[in-house]
Amino acid sequence: MSKFGIGSAVVLGAALATATFSSAFAADSNSRWYIGLNAGQSDFDDPFSKSGFDSFYLTGIPLVSYSSSLDKTDTTVSVFGGYQFSRYFAVEASYTNLGKERYKASGQFDPPGPLTFAPFRVNSNFGSKGPTLAVVGAIPLGDMFDLHARLGVLFAKTEAFTEYNFEGAPFQSKDSASSQDFFYGLGGSLKLGQQWSLSLDWHQYKDVGDKDKTGEIDINTITLGAAIHF
Repeated sequence: MSKFGIGSAVVLGAALATATFSSAFAADSNSRWYIGLNAGQSDFDDPFSKSGFDSFYLTGIPLVSYSSSLDKTDTTVSVFGGYQFSRYFAVEASYTNLGKERYKASGQFDPPGPLTFAPFRVNSNFGSKGPTLAVVGAIPLGDMFDLHARLGVLFAKTEAFTEYNFEGAPFQSKDSASSQDFFYGLGGSLKLGQQWSLSLDWHQYKDVGDKDKTGEIDINTITLGAAIHF
């Protein structure tokens, strides 16, 4: 199934589930709205290592010396809200920023002409963010704890940016794409009284981006969250 097909299927499933469970759990005392905030670390599962990035971006440059770095982790933040039909089921929407993967290189190269060396710099990053829609299933462990699973779609806006700078003269390249990307995750929650809860979650966002425009990368996140229920 295509990414578009998966996204449409999850959205349709969430809509049908909402219609079905809203009547089934109308009298459930656990039915209520909630909003919250998640923050943590994102890990870009890029198959290229730093040496692979060096080969891709620096091949063909007459290098004198250089250093480079590749950071595949960043901070991820999301705001979310949903409706909990019972202790076992919820539908949830969010806006999620997955952060960026960053590659940097700088040093000296041998330019044409009488100069023996001149400075250069390369900066490249890949980032994605956007709204999500998901269904959440939970298994209560007593009155205070639960384990839960999440299945949804990220409506991603992905950007891939590269800047070369030779002797102070910059050249920039930017590609962007919109896509519907499947994600899933597991986590646990702790209730703090009747209104507040804390959660620890892991998610994997599959093939984020567009294969032909920005490239695609799996992105894993580990987050801590807090929510208020009302």
